[in-house]
Amino acid sequence: MIRRLLLEDSGAAVLATMLCLWALYAQQHYRIAAGTPEWSIAWAGVALAVVAACLTVRGWIERQLAPTHEAVVAVDRAATAALWLVRLYVLWSVVLLANAVLDGSSATTRRASIGAMARGEAYFTSFVPLAWADLVFADSGERRRVLLSPREVRALWGGQAVEVQLRAGALGLTRIEAVLPDEEARHRSVLAIAPDAAGSWAALAKLYALRER
Repeated sequence: MIRRLLLEDSGAAVLATMLCLWALYAQQHYRIAAGTPEWSIAWAGVALAVVAACLTVRGWIERQLAPTHEAVVAVDRAATAALWLVRLYVLWSVVLLANAVLDGSSATTRRASIGAMARGEAYFTSFVPLAWADLVFADSGERRRVLLSPREVRALWGGQAVEVQLRAGALGLTRIEAVLPDEEARHRSVLAIAPDAAGSWAALAKLYALRER
């Protein structure tokens, strides 16, 4: 009976870990303009660590003491509280998913620059790329911290001019669809240094033709 219970608890911990990884993916790809606080991701990791620790300690207590010992009850309460934090974390990601999937609004573009970039722990980012960027919008000076997708992490750097594609969101939560390098700003900066740079002139002409400018 104890073995079956432990196996079920282990399965719940594995499921919670998988759901947290999916929630992180959702927050990277279905983010909103208000941003995702980095502390929420950190606390989700702490909650998973608490669940794993509770399972380990619980098994030891059951082997050394009675299964109904008060220490087991305390450990179970800690695990339950941690799992509720995981559920709330995943639920928020489900809201972001619905806000994006059901969104039929047209995209708008705002220019910004990356004030700073921050990355997660080196060990963690080796299998889950994790980074934030502080976006400073050119039209208002507003500063927003957003979680970047893995592709954006590889393409962006601090101080870079970018274009932020925004959509209204099905639930009224303005979301960031993409953060892209501002090609127009890049080529104009080249022309400011080398006015005869034919490649940049050609790239700008192609860009303006695509945008019907």
